[in-house]
Amino acid sequence: MPNAETRYCCRYIWTNFKRKFPGVLYKEHFWKAARSSTKHHFNTHMAAIKELNVEAFKYLEAINTSHWSRHGFSTASKSGMLLNNCCESFYNILREVRGKPILQLMEWIRRYVMQRFNGKREGLKSFQGVIMPSVVKMVQQGLKQVHSMRIRQADLHEFEVDHELDTFVVNLETKVCGCYRWSLMGIPCLHALECIQTRRLNYEDFIHPTYHVQTYAKSPSTLKRKKAAGEDEEKQLVKRAKRHNKCRNCGALGHYKPKFPKAGPAHTVAAQPSHPAAEELLSSQNAPPLIQSQQLD
Repeated sequence: MPNAETRYCCRYIWTNFKRKFPGVLYKEHFWKAARSSTKHHFNTHMAAIKELNVEAFKYLEAINTSHWSRHGFSTASKSGMLLNNCCESFYNILREVRGKPILQLMEWIRRYVMQRFNGKREGLKSFQGVIMPSVVKMVQQGLKQVHSMRIRQADLHEFEVDHELDTFVVNLETKVCGCYRWSLMGIPCLHALECIQTRRLNYEDFIHPTYHVQTYAKSPSTLKRKKAAGEDEEKQLVKRAKRHNKCRNCGALGHYKPKFPKAGPAHTVAAQPSHPAAEELLSSQNAPPLIQSQQLD
């Protein structure tokens, strides 16, 4: 798919990488480079790997950063996952049914996914909140770590946050932070949470709709697609022939009894009976009177 984002599992990249370049320092800088949400931090750790071994640097440089480092990920998916734990968990579920024929296996997967989605939706009915519980837990943990930051407010929405040895600019109106994590995940980063807490705002208003309970309850929704040409030809109903109104008074077409036009000074309507008996009756009424002669004796 041309527009689909492709990511590699960093665990598998590291497994292949450490076979050629083993060592604690390689491991430390590799994972820090993978977790780097800014290009500056990524280049810092890649430079450290280059100092250790140029070949190790070339090995990682050959892999596109959009596949394994957070700073190169797209913001469309609102995810910063580096591992394929979801796939591993799904494979573990299929362990008991791997030996079944393909049709039975697919039917088992269909029913499992159907029941899982329904179970998740039913579980959300008892949850009182706007944001998904896992995201709420993540935000609450982040709020406990923001007290060590130094914050300076530039205007109503813009702040400057000092964190460790770096400085980041946060804009609450555009929902952007210089660390790129807010844009990547759709969840306020630590720097944004400190600014939100300073303004005494509700953090739920700054979380992307992807993590709303209402959004989760709607998925998976019915696929909207354009139907192919001729797909519904068999379902189309045959159109009925057009019927013309017929007046019961005059028998003419184009109007019916309640709207029968009355003759007046402006116009007259010529009656056109449709039945032979009616024609004879009408002609007898309009004929001049007959003069009967008496026979003289």
